[in-house]
Amino acid sequence: MKEALWWRTEEDGRILCTLCPRFCRMGDGQAGFCYIRKNIGGKLYSLGYGTSTGFAIDPIEKKPLNHFLPGTGILSFGTAGCNLGCRFCQNWSISKAKLDEAHSLNAGPERVVQLAERYKVPSIAFTYNDPVIWGEFVVDISRLARERDLKSVMVTAGYITPEARPEVFRYIDAANVDLKAFTERFYHKVTFSHLDPVLDTLRWLKHETDIWFEITNLMIPGENDEADETRRLCKARRHAVRAAIMSLSGARGMTFWNTIWTATAVRAEKRSRAFSPPAIHAASSDKEDFIHRSFRAATARSLAKSPNLCFIKKSAP
Repeated sequence: MKEALWWRTEEDGRILCTLCPRFCRMGDGQAGFCYIRKNIGGKLYSLGYGTSTGFAIDPIEKKPLNHFLPGTGILSFGTAGCNLGCRFCQNWSISKAKLDEAHSLNAGPERVVQLAERYKVPSIAFTYNDPVIWGEFVVDISRLARERDLKSVMVTAGYITPEARPEVFRYIDAANVDLKAFTERFYHKVTFSHLDPVLDTLRWLKHETDIWFEITNLMIPGENDEADETRRLCKARRHAVRAAIMSLSGARGMTFWNTIWTATAVRAEKRSRAFSPPAIHAASSDKEDFIHRSFRAATARSLAKSPNLCFIKKSAP
C-alpha cells in the first residue's frame, strides 16, 4: 500500500480521484469503482502497490504486440480490480476481485525487476487487469526497469485522464491499447465507461509520445461487429497502428461460439482490404492456439516483415 498520486480533497471532505475519467468521490473508508484506491483517514491510498495476483513468462505476441521485440518472452503480472466493468471480461476473477479475494502476493518494484533479470527476459508487461489503476506502481517499476535496460509494456484500455497520463506513461516503451468498440453505446452499455477518453489517449500516444503502440479490438458478434463500425474503426486507425481483432472463447456474463466469431472475423478482414494497408489481423483468444501461432509467426518473422499483417507507427527496437 502506498499513498496515491492524482487526487484532491473536495469541500465536503470527500476525496476526488483524478487518475481515471470515473472521478470517483470517496468518503472515509470508501474505495473507488476499481476497488484498490481507497480513502483512509482523509488520504487516498493505492492498495495494489507492491502486490501481484501472479507472475508468468509469456511470448510477447500474446500481449498482443507483434512488432515490438518479436519472438521474445516477457514477464507478465497484474494486481486486482479494474476501472471498467466489461461484461465480457476474461480475467473477471481478478479484475472484479479485491486484493484479499485474489490471493495476492507481495512484490515491490525491485523484486519485479529481479524476476525479469532472473528469467532473462528483456521486458516487463503490466497486464491481466488494467495497470492504470495501479499507476504509482507502474511508474516505480518502469523507472527502475529503464535503469536496468529492461523495457516496460502497458496492456491497457486507455481509460486515463490527461492529468495522470504523462506520468503513468513516462517510462513506458510500448503499449497495447484495447479499443473495445467504436461506439459510445457499446462503451456505456457493455463496459460501463465512455469512448472519448480512450480515443483521446490514442491521439496522445500518436502525436505526443514516442511510445510504440498497437491496438486490439475484441470483436463480439452482435455487439460491435457491424460493417459500418468496422469501416470507421479501420479509417480511424490510419497513420497510427493496425487493429488486431481477437476472438472471444468465453467470459463473465457472455459466451460466444468460436465458429460464429470466425465468420465475423473473416468479414472484418475483407472489409479492411478497402484500406491500404489492410487494417485488420484476426487472431484467436484461445490460449493454446494463440500461443502456438504466435511463436510460429515470430519464428518465421512473418509478422515483422509483412505490411499486410500490421500497419505500425514507428520503427520498433
